[in-house]
Amino acid sequence: MKTTLLRLSVIVPIYKVEKFLPKCIDSLLNQTYQDIEIILVDDGSPDNCGAICDEYAKKDERLKVFHKENGGLFHAQNYGFEFATGDYIAYVDSDDYVDNKDAFHLLLKEAKATNADIIVGNYQKDINGKLVSTNPHGFHNLTDSTTVDFRFKGFYSVGHLAYTWGKIYKRSFLVEHNLAMKDYIYSLDKLFNVECYLHQPKYRFIQDSVYVYRCNFTSVSHQYKEDFTKIWLRISEEMYYDMQKMKNGKQYLDLVAFNLFFATFFSCKQENQHSGRCKKAVKAELKKYQANDLASKFLKEMAKGKYISPISSIMWKVMIWSFSLGFTLKFYNLLTFGIKILIDWNIDGKLSSIGKRQKRR
Repeated sequence: MKTTLLRLSVIVPIYKVEKFLPKCIDSLLNQTYQDIEIILVDDGSPDNCGAICDEYAKKDERLKVFHKENGGLFHAQNYGFEFATGDYIAYVDSDDYVDNKDAFHLLLKEAKATNADIIVGNYQKDINGKLVSTNPHGFHNLTDSTTVDFRFKGFYSVGHLAYTWGKIYKRSFLVEHNLAMKDYIYSLDKLFNVECYLHQPKYRFIQDSVYVYRCNFTSVSHQYKEDFTKIWLRISEEMYYDMQKMKNGKQYLDLVAFNLFFATFFSCKQENQHSGRCKKAVKAELKKYQANDLASKFLKEMAKGKYISPISSIMWKVMIWSFSLGFTLKFYNLLTFGIKILIDWNIDGKLSSIGKRQKRR
């Protein structure tokens, strides 16, 4: 039986994806759940995306197309939200698609049954036309969402909670807490979801795959990122100040600590790959974080074991503690060597969300 009482708004920010856009739109129109509005936000795309949107809108009244000057992903998502009328909101990246035709039906069925604020599903990756299985989120509806281990898995080690896609949000929850995307080129979805978490939403989880994330190697997320360190630090600082303003915010400081650990690691990983494994580039990156008071403070605390003891994975505990200790003691040569090993052996990938099994579509 189809859910009929809840309306879904699907917000799709669009910029320079004419190659992938038709598949994305088709996958939304082909959903078995029909009570949806699809909000296409053409963010000043210089290619044919705007025309593609207009052609689709002529054929289906569920599509609402808005053309605006380029303002970036955060602005396009917030712009689309202003016109959303649904009880729940879904965010879909315009180079991705939803291959499960029942995805929205399954998510909204859970929403109707539980009145949850955020409903999360699983997802797959499309790598050059092949669907790659990812590790499932591993949560169920009896999972305690208040624990450090839940936060670490949800936002970092597995990461399903960190993305805006693959889930739906209750619109009234977002409005009540004035939650919106912030002005960042990347990682804005992680900050948005952490800020959602701080308002103690009611989570529910389904085990079905409800999204396909396309590994588009021309997108921002797969390119060398200028000012990567500055943006990671700004996001970490914003998380920290959000918590400082809260009455019980200190109980969530592990999120800042973990964010700074992954920031330091991935900044070094990027520089290692971009510089052709130049040790000087990695050392320079480590020193940037060492010079930041917040990063220095939290990695020093993790070197003493703070925040990491509740993590259930022994491997992650060892990785974070040893990295933080080396960082605190300024063992830059040793850390550079360790980062090289982790990259060569893809240790972080194996511990996190990318699966190894592939199947042809």
